[in-house]
Amino acid sequence: MFAKVLYQVLLTSSFAWSQAVTANLVGTVTDTSGAIVPKAAVTIEGINTGLVRKVSANAEGLYSQPYLPPGIYRVEVEHPGFKKFSRDKIEVNVASTLRVDAILEPGQANEVVTVTAESALLQTDRADVSRSVTGQAVRELPVPNRSFQALVGLLPGVSVPVANFTALEDPQRTTFYQSNGQGNSANNVQVDGVDNNNPTLGLTIYIPPAEAVQEVNISTSNYTAEFGRAGGAVVNVITRGGSNQFHGAFFNFLRNRELRARNFFNFVPQAKPFLARNQYGGTLGGPIRKNKTFFFGSFQGLNVRQATTQLNTIPVSAWRTGNFSSVPGLTIYDPASGNPDGAGRTPFANNTIPANRLHPVARILTPLIPNTNIDGLNNNIVGNVPFTQNGYNYDGRIDHSFNERNSIFVKYNYSPYEVAQGALLGSRVGDGVLSKVRTHTVSLNFTRQWSPSLLMEARAGYNRYFADVNGDNIDDPLGKELPIRNPNPDAISTRGAPRFQVSGMLAMGPPVVYPLVNSDNLFNFVNNWTKMSGKHTLKWGADVRRIRADRFQPQGLNFGPRGRFDYNPGTTAIPGQALGAFGTLGNSFAAFLLGAPDLTYRTFQTVTPTNRLTQAFFFVHDSWQASKRLTLDLGLRYEAHTTVKPRYAEYQRRF
Repeated sequence: MFAKVLYQVLLTSSFAWSQAVTANLVGTVTDTSGAIVPKAAVTIEGINTGLVRKVSANAEGLYSQPYLPPGIYRVEVEHPGFKKFSRDKIEVNVASTLRVDAILEPGQANEVVTVTAESALLQTDRADVSRSVTGQAVRELPVPNRSFQALVGLLPGVSVPVANFTALEDPQRTTFYQSNGQGNSANNVQVDGVDNNNPTLGLTIYIPPAEAVQEVNISTSNYTAEFGRAGGAVVNVITRGGSNQFHGAFFNFLRNRELRARNFFNFVPQAKPFLARNQYGGTLGGPIRKNKTFFFGSFQGLNVRQATTQLNTIPVSAWRTGNFSSVPGLTIYDPASGNPDGAGRTPFANNTIPANRLHPVARILTPLIPNTNIDGLNNNIVGNVPFTQNGYNYDGRIDHSFNERNSIFVKYNYSPYEVAQGALLGSRVGDGVLSKVRTHTVSLNFTRQWSPSLLMEARAGYNRYFADVNGDNIDDPLGKELPIRNPNPDAISTRGAPRFQVSGMLAMGPPVVYPLVNSDNLFNFVNNWTKMSGKHTLKWGADVRRIRADRFQPQGLNFGPRGRFDYNPGTTAIPGQALGAFGTLGNSFAAFLLGAPDLTYRTFQTVTPTNRLTQAFFFVHDSWQASKRLTLDLGLRYEAHTTVKPRYAEYQRRF
């Protein structure tokens, strides 16, 4: 565990606050002579939602209203003996502190001074380096995959975001970046104020569709004590809510192969690889009860059908019967002859392996290898390998204002994905992969104003990331048909075949890193308080996160639970002798036919990694306006990370 101490000095005349999912509106009330006007009544009203918050300026003429949902507001200030001050169209962004000062003119209360034009509002009340990106920018800018993540790279000091995982394990395609030289894991991503970081892989669990994003705020340094668990960037994504008007939209983005260029190896008459990428959906939001209750829902579908041209080498038909007689410069030696070190081996007669020496495993697998479609011994097979992806995103949110002091919103998202990567060798012996990923996100936010000077915010969230990645032929009985002793030693490997890697050609069987079954559950509880007293605005709170990270597969060593067999040229060659132009694949495939691997592996798992971790963050922050020109912003943050505790379980408990 460690503690983080934060001190900031701001040469401003204001309070400096920020909230993960809301904003702060501050100001000073004076008369035309510049004298303080204490106890003025301040009304803040949301233009689109009718949300009303009422506060009073204190004895110093200062007012502050934290925990405001982002949006467009109107501010009205009243005091006996003065005309009413009114300012409209005030745009408040998430995690920002906006200043609206009021100058009251002497007059009657029924007279109104409306401020309709001012210079652009500047951020003078915070010292952090940050930028807010509107939902309109996310929706309309031509960014990859229409994801807000691409816009993070526009900030100074942030590297270009790149995807480190394939669509099989991360169909949402999380992008990783470095902020101010820090590593990927130094960044913190939150959606609606809820922890959104996969604890093991570093993925973003829930990436809201562009149409569901209201605003994205990225802070790269000097963020207040409220924010932490980061040494790089803190990214806050706020999703859209409903308003007093009904709004809806439909969208469809299509890419296909008609405008796609050919691969260098995709020559005529080979068919151009197929491509059809369809990203579509819609949104609908509006009032359930005007000025009180609102809803917002969105749906997005992503269907990808595409193929990539692959060129590779496989054994020709004569080799598959053990006949290598016509291959120039290739000699196949009998591994059963000669000395144990390989010296003195004798070649097979006519460079042909006798039929009775072919191994039963090779007899079953060899006929399943597709035939060559290009003449020659090298680069003799070309094909368009299919890839499909189906992903759906269901989003729903309800906002409700009980009264001027209490409001709440609840958000739920469910996103199922299925990705299939084909193989050039086909579905039975190829290394195709099928992935099924499910994510659930629930968040709740409650805000209460106990008094004009005491406010509270409480948040609770739950994120679940579940991924099941395996070979695409796991239901094929091929693995059980092979004469291999104990091919499936445990429950996790009951389906699928071992991995056969013949040097010089594509491997047969599922990749050894699969099956991969991840189940991560994150629970997040946050409680923040704000107290205003004189020239001090004190904020404190706690953020507790419980992580349950489960892995249900043998990991490490890249051997695989179903075993791996490697066939290299040395088994049927003479040590130190040149192999010739075709010796790598020729000798290796001959070793495969003989059932003579030079390396065999298997990964065993004695216990299931089921890690449990609790993180607790605490902070206190005081914004003290020492004078009209000096504000001291002092904060202390303490972060406690418990040690990882395993909870062992047998495989059968998962299945």
